[in-house]
Amino acid sequence: MHHDLATTSLIGPDKNRCGDHVVVVDLPARDAVVLVVCDGVGSHSHDWLASATACDAIAKYLPTASGDLDAALMDAVSSAHEAVQALTGPAAGASTTLVLVCWTLGADVARCISIGDSRLYRVQPAAITQLTEDDSASVPVRIAGELALSGGSVAFAQGLTRAVGYGILGHVAVDEVPILEGEMLAATSDGFHEIPGFLRALEAVYTATDLDRAIAAELGSLHAGSGRDDGTIAVLRRSGVTASLRARCRAGFQSESPGDNLEGVPAHLLRQALLGLVAAALAAGDPADARCGLDLLAARGLPLSRDQLTGLLDGFRDDGSAVARDVYRRLVQMAKRAR
Repeated sequence: MHHDLATTSLIGPDKNRCGDHVVVVDLPARDAVVLVVCDGVGSHSHDWLASATACDAIAKYLPTASGDLDAALMDAVSSAHEAVQALTGPAAGASTTLVLVCWTLGADVARCISIGDSRLYRVQPAAITQLTEDDSASVPVRIAGELALSGGSVAFAQGLTRAVGYGILGHVAVDEVPILEGEMLAATSDGFHEIPGFLRALEAVYTATDLDRAIAAELGSLHAGSGRDDGTIAVLRRSGVTASLRARCRAGFQSESPGDNLEGVPAHLLRQALLGLVAAALAAGDPADARCGLDLLAARGLPLSRDQLTGLLDGFRDDGSAVARDVYRRLVQMAKRAR
């Protein structure tokens, strides 16, 4: 498995429709995957249509685009800009922010395009880094076309200087961003990244074994408690089971205190590594090592899914020993209890 993906889009309070949109585009011919998050500018009633139109345009353009990948990504964003500008009727004048990340499977870098104030973050075991800069500036506040005052002076607020569908888009830059083994990239709208506590919640998502459940639990509860706007996020977590980690897990099998050498390893990486070692031990007819791996998983509180346990049972080789029978019964019981 190269990576895990998860997305969510939550409607803000006092809104009838979410103004954000997210899309994941697989590019099998390029061995790549693209994530796009768009946040319709909320000052327009059809923010939702602007974000959806931009995502749809990119999703339609990229799978058939040929030639240089950077050029294809830039052209896809340009096509989104034109599609949003072409909206008519009550949707005319709508616009949207955009953050796009494209990862070629197995590469140590990804490509990124950012327009507006949606952001891309790099999540590592001990650090979270914002990789994009907001296209925003302090601008005068206008109400019904008139300058708003605050304490007798003109009121200012942060406003976008660039958006998809607004004016002349200008040069679309493709930046390279790092994503090493075991790391995660998170593309998010400001409805999430402006909430206090967002980075802590993002760290909890990164270390979880199940991304979808973690996003629902961590970001869902954060947004429900403090969200003031629509919140959308797409995360891509790269597999990080290295030879070094597998060796540490094997060493844990023989340790008098199993697992002590695995402190600090993110839960999702540890589960992947131990699952692979258990599967290899079962296929090789080595139930003793398989039992050690299952013990470590249990000791670290890392449950396996029913599909994962079924896969282990399918690869089981019975050497006729009491240990093998014990492991088999244990796997069957675990599968019955698993989701």
